[in-house]
Amino acid sequence: MKTKPFLACLFLSVFNLLRSPVPVQAASFDCGKATSPTEKKICADTNLSKADTDLMNVYKQAITVAPDRKTLKEGQKAWLKSRDTCPDAACIQKAYQERISELQKMVSDHPAPKEKFLKVQNASPRYDLTIQSKPCNGNDCEGPAQFGLFKKGPSAQVSLFKKGSSSPFQVIHMPSLGFDTNPITYDASTTKEKRELYGDDPDIVFEDFNFDGEEDLAICNGHEGGYGMPSYNVYLFDKDSKKFIENKKLTKLASDYLGLFLVNRKNKVLTAFAKNGCCYHETETYQMVNNQPVLVEKVIEDATHGDDTQLVTTKKLVNGSWVKKVRREKIPD
Repeated sequence: MKTKPFLACLFLSVFNLLRSPVPVQAASFDCGKATSPTEKKICADTNLSKADTDLMNVYKQAITVAPDRKTLKEGQKAWLKSRDTCPDAACIQKAYQERISELQKMVSDHPAPKEKFLKVQNASPRYDLTIQSKPCNGNDCEGPAQFGLFKKGPSAQVSLFKKGSSSPFQVIHMPSLGFDTNPITYDASTTKEKRELYGDDPDIVFEDFNFDGEEDLAICNGHEGGYGMPSYNVYLFDKDSKKFIENKKLTKLASDYLGLFLVNRKNKVLTAFAKNGCCYHETETYQMVNNQPVLVEKVIEDATHGDDTQLVTTKKLVNGSWVKKVRREKIPD
């Protein structure tokens, strides 16, 4: 599942990995659903697939050393548009070679980033955080990280953050981090605006993901989501241990789609989104059962037929069985 535009915590449109005689899952899109001429050429050509992989690898290096990561992302987006105007494989191959050379030069011209220690106060009414991350370049951090979470109290806050004389009630180790030194935080209990698809993607999210009345935690770990969108580690608060424990299935759900899934508190469901190009969209709805996400509905909107209509396929879990409905409708304006 892949996709979404470039926003707050963004990276690049991740790239294709392998060639197969049948459609395969590429890094940035599903080759089985490839719609544009460029996507089809990349999926069908071993050399183009390798070039795509090489570019992905050098971009990951460049994003850690770029003096201005926003400019690099915008440049990558512009390059992708330019690449997609290529009429043939030779043009696409040349575009990759030139972009790889540009990024390799950027990597060689800039020193390795350094470690940073951050304090994130008022991220939540209940918690403050410290973040120790390496590497960081300027205001951007990508790489292994350690999180300290502190319970708030009338006297603990100053000593924890100014004197350093108290220990955090929990330390979370992460293999990678995916935001800058001024992370965007979101707390569902204090923020009036709801998170939305194609909205600003927060870096640290406190929200009740399993509907048990306790704040859970999501931390941006990089940009491995669809089209280079932010991906997250997701932790559920355990009432017995009083700790945040990573939920592997929710982490996967927050890593393969268009950013972090949305939370519908009224209906107690989670919603994840994916797309392929301009004209193919998927919406998946999950219920939390024993702290695990269970798929209960999937809606596919396929407008790749070349007219002003789209085919809408709905699959819904009803009494343990899947019910499928298909309809054709005019594409909304």
